[in-house]
Amino acid sequence: MGPDEVLMSLIKGEPKLLQESYIRSFVSATYKISYGATVPLLKDKHNFPSFLRTMPNDEVQSRVIALLVARYKWNWVGILAEENDYGLQGSQILKEELERAGICTAFYDTLPTVYSSRKSERIISTIQTTTANAIIIFSSDDSLFPFMEDFSKQTITKKIWIASDGWSVSPIFGRQDLWQTLQGTIGLVASRGDMPGFKEHVYGIRPDTVTNDVFIHEFWEDVFACRWSVNHTTDISNKGALACTGSENLQDVSNSFFDFLNLRNTYATYNAVYAIAHALQDLDTCKDGKGPFLNGTCASLTTFEPWQTDRFTFITAARIYTGITAVLRHGFLARAFSYF
Repeated sequence: MGPDEVLMSLIKGEPKLLQESYIRSFVSATYKISYGATVPLLKDKHNFPSFLRTMPNDEVQSRVIALLVARYKWNWVGILAEENDYGLQGSQILKEELERAGICTAFYDTLPTVYSSRKSERIISTIQTTTANAIIIFSSDDSLFPFMEDFSKQTITKKIWIASDGWSVSPIFGRQDLWQTLQGTIGLVASRGDMPGFKEHVYGIRPDTVTNDVFIHEFWEDVFACRWSVNHTTDISNKGALACTGSENLQDVSNSFFDFLNLRNTYATYNAVYAIAHALQDLDTCKDGKGPFLNGTCASLTTFEPWQTDRFTFITAARIYTGITAVLRHGFLARAFSYF
């Protein structure tokens, strides 16, 4: 296994929606840092002793939502949860946090992961009759979208949606026919941050210099709305498309992808890479008598156990170069959420 393969095996960005059975089979005793897994189950250090993440788990998100609801003085709210671990576990924690804050739940219902028109109609009827104006939705965009399509066809107004990070910034909700329904939505997103050198790296990408990336030509076509000759990906005679030359300048592009301060998942990945890099560096330079283990001993860089690297990551994570202090607590990076 080469260095790149080793790094990829350490850094995992598993989606939020994994079921518990898959999680247990995937996250074994090997050392992993995830930039995307948020299910609370993974905080169990007995079953997952060497699993860390640079994304807060859903317990944190639920507490933030409860604080947000309390701040706006909504004492009577509805909850919709996706029918999987992400939605069910997150919403259960949310209900407990709301109750602790003295906030009542007007109704609680679930969104199926496979669309059901009957279920959608029933939920719409519930929302139509409830006196709660604020409705919290703990879901991914895929499961929620068909329901929102149905809801937008109704004449129900004056409802405020509170979005979990599973759908808050999804572009599929930017459709014009959903604007009126979703106007005033408050959404949670994970923290963002600066990644020194990343912007320069991206702007320096060119098809003639990046030869080992199979996606570079497809990326170039999407960004510049051009087509390569048949040697690359597409026949430029098709639909009269502009021909890609490779001399196009990425700095001339106005695109949300190049809003570097809003690349939140990329930022979480960046932190994961730096946490591992610092941990391995400290493991390599550890001096016997000054190490973190019994009697000040060190671990070997070539034969270390997963739990040993885990210990080094906890020690060195505060040095992640983000311009802020970042500390791993209970296996996840203690980073705040933002809302908009």
